[in-house]
Amino acid sequence: MNSNGRTAQAEWGGHDAGGCPAPRRRQTVRSAARPPAGHRPLRRTAERPVPAVRGGHPQAVLRSLLVDAASITDADLNALLSHGWRPRLTAAWLIGISRRTSYRARIGELLLESVVVYAGGGYCFALARFGDHQGAEILTAYLNRYLPRTDLHYDQPVALGALLHIDSRLGTAHAAPFTAPGGLYQGWVDAVTHERERASYAPDQEQSAMDRLCDFADGWSTPDRGHRPPRTEWPNLPERPVAP
Repeated sequence: MNSNGRTAQAEWGGHDAGGCPAPRRRQTVRSAARPPAGHRPLRRTAERPVPAVRGGHPQAVLRSLLVDAASITDADLNALLSHGWRPRLTAAWLIGISRRTSYRARIGELLLESVVVYAGGGYCFALARFGDHQGAEILTAYLNRYLPRTDLHYDQPVALGALLHIDSRLGTAHAAPFTAPGGLYQGWVDAVTHERERASYAPDQEQSAMDRLCDFADGWSTPDRGHRPPRTEWPNLPERPVAP
């Protein structure tokens, strides 16, 4: 249990352990839940943990990730979502990349519960990838619940970035009440961050980060990209200190 009351799953190394590897082809649920020896760590960017792909053949790894997202069964996804933060984060990425909107309600439940650390960033990514009004409603409910909780440093910034991403796609303004001067988001940032860090939590920074993640996913899941080749590297996201 971390200082914010969320479980870090000590049997997998807790807060300071390395993360889960990018999913591999025909990887079993058990191997996804327990990283193999020599696995690549997560590149943690505060609330935005993303699998790191270094060296070797990144194109092959990323193509395998796309294959897994398309082929993993609902039974395996359900099993991943019932375990700790690493399996849940893996499942959220696969659900988001493949845009399995049938998991919207489950993703929303897990996000609103916010029982385990880190996984919330994956849930927000999945909802941003769905890019619909229902996802915006879930993110709005999350922000209404957790922005007033200035004692909790959960996934508030990433959720706002996801909501802004959806607004930019739909031409809506769901995030406007939160980003207004003196609004809930500014109050939360002022309460939980040091002054020197506040610029990195700006709403436009959060949206830009989510835009890049979704654009990266689009590069591997959109059949017709015209002349643009798919990306072979993970998006470069700004580093922030990981909250305790």
